[in-house]
Amino acid sequence: MPASNHAIQNGSNGASNKTSDNSKKPVMLITSPRTGSNLLQKILSAQEGFRHSNYVFFDICMKLSFELLNKGRAKDVDPKVWDEYMTEYQRNFGQLLEKIETNRQEGFATFHKEHISFLVDPIFLFKKAYPDDEGSRFVVRYPDGRDVKPKQTSCLLLPDDFLLGTVPVMLIRHPAKIIASLFRAQQDVGFDVLAPHMQVFIGLEWMLQLHEWYCDHGITPVIIDANDVMTEPRVLEKLCERCDMEPDQILASWDEDEESENRIMARFTDTLRGSTGIVVGKGSAGIDLQKEKNGWKEEFGDEIQVHMVVLLDRLLPLYDELYKMRLTV
Repeated sequence: MPASNHAIQNGSNGASNKTSDNSKKPVMLITSPRTGSNLLQKILSAQEGFRHSNYVFFDICMKLSFELLNKGRAKDVDPKVWDEYMTEYQRNFGQLLEKIETNRQEGFATFHKEHISFLVDPIFLFKKAYPDDEGSRFVVRYPDGRDVKPKQTSCLLLPDDFLLGTVPVMLIRHPAKIIASLFRAQQDVGFDVLAPHMQVFIGLEWMLQLHEWYCDHGITPVIIDANDVMTEPRVLEKLCERCDMEPDQILASWDEDEESENRIMARFTDTLRGSTGIVVGKGSAGIDLQKEKNGWKEEFGDEIQVHMVVLLDRLLPLYDELYKMRLTV
């Protein structure tokens, strides 16, 4: 795939992908579940100047969702138990910082992926699931002995200066495609698709809030739509240009991966794992929403289909706003 000589038309990032010592900034890929983020990482996995990592907050967010969120409000959680969960978030942040620093010292930039719901301040997850809930905000601190609480003005649990020191890339997908895939995968691993966590996992409202926050701070995040990842090679080239990657190192094919020992991860990566290239037919171009809804009723039944439609109606306007700002050819 040849490198492009065309200028970026969607606006420029407020800062170049360079730090004071001329090393590349970490690229933060912020996604929702079932958006093809594993595919995008695979396509970019041959970038010689980058090392990939992902989901340092996966375990604690899943544990919080299933053991606390699905059982009730944050204000009813024992404060000692809550602090234990926040301590784990803190430990995970330390792991992320260590990955980034190790990569930098060894001459590599970091390309790190997290779902937006893994990064959102946990109290916002609870308030989305239980609008009458209440609780204090939480921000992770730098593990270097500093006692000063970091400045936190975004909807995430990460400090402002950390976020502003990264190149933000947001991956979106038509919510009808996300919802069907997410409900199907969650059922396959035995999760209750009507539980409160299903109201917060996709998180497009926080994606839009975070985009606005970055713009207010002089940085325009790169928004990529999953359909373009699968059908528009030039968009991938332009993404590389924005992230200081090499367009000629984009992968078009690869070897099949081995199955993960984690049954949840195995199910959530099964399409990519069994592929050797982009799988045709997963796009959203020309989607017929009524046909999708009718299919949900047949596959999931009336009760679940009603919840899926309500979720779709909530997410569509948010997706449309983000879609307007996506990177285009």
